[in-house]
Amino acid sequence: MRTRIISLLAALSFGAVSATPTIFAVDAFTQTLVRVNAATGYVVPVGPLSLGAGTGVVNDLASDEDRLFVLTSIYPNGGFVGEVNPNTAGMMSSAQLTIDGVNAINAIEGLAVDTDGRLVVSLWRPNSPTVSSSNNLGSVALTGHVSGIIDLGSDADFDGLGSDPDGDMVGLDRTPNVDVRFHNVSYASSTSTFIGAISIPGPVDIVDDCVVFNGDILTFDRDLKRITRHNRLTGAPISFINYTASYSIYMLTVVDVCLGDVDGDGFIGFADLNQALGAFNTAHGDPAYDGASDLDIDGDVDFADLNLLLSGFNTSCP
Repeated sequence: MRTRIISLLAALSFGAVSATPTIFAVDAFTQTLVRVNAATGYVVPVGPLSLGAGTGVVNDLASDEDRLFVLTSIYPNGGFVGEVNPNTAGMMSSAQLTIDGVNAINAIEGLAVDTDGRLVVSLWRPNSPTVSSSNNLGSVALTGHVSGIIDLGSDADFDGLGSDPDGDMVGLDRTPNVDVRFHNVSYASSTSTFIGAISIPGPVDIVDDCVVFNGDILTFDRDLKRITRHNRLTGAPISFINYTASYSIYMLTVVDVCLGDVDGDGFIGFADLNQALGAFNTAHGDPAYDGASDLDIDGDVDFADLNLLLSGFNTSCP
């Protein structure tokens, strides 16, 4: 079968590869990076996610086009920021957060890229007038240094931050057993504007993060196993679907993936094809199944995935 498929390459014409916005999230219990089909709720694994020993669990994800950034936190060791390969979940960099040369500690919760391309983190500091909330925003470098800290006051508590490619960031504030509140957040202008709130019907609902995808706000509820679409202007729920029940996912972002770059080296070639062929005709749960080769995120590796790979064959990622 493999020889037969490879022999078809000479007869096919290939187009330029394009970036595809794809939802990435984290499984709360296994700390596995996953990709999510927003239309069906199907989840496929990428790989274990870690910024190193002692760096804690993932608090948020952020992305800048095809780059994926991770924020982790563990008290009292503080927070850590790093970049990982979205194709493999492999760590590319890691650094502890510092403020004025001192390790940042306590609540370090949200991460996003704003419209000016800054990586922004939400946290609170011991000298903050509202120490119980993550109402401080700062610009964070991949060296870990946090600078330009602003305090948005007692009405702001950003448990999660999501990027909006067409406007300000969206901040999510979850009050257990009460509600989830959305804000438009601008680091550049030091403002936070209330969008709307949704009630939490019971104590089991855990919604920690949000992102803007196809013009709507998306949230993941890791107890109800639910993806909810919210109106971007009001925060009101529009619709929901359940995601794959074997996962308990939270913390999400949208990465512009290079569709077909299975091994994450920036080029779509025979190495990617061989990896996909190694998983061909397998389904999620089979020993040979490979989530990176499941390009359409439907739970199996078949001709649809090979066609997606071949459509950009022999090209570099944008």
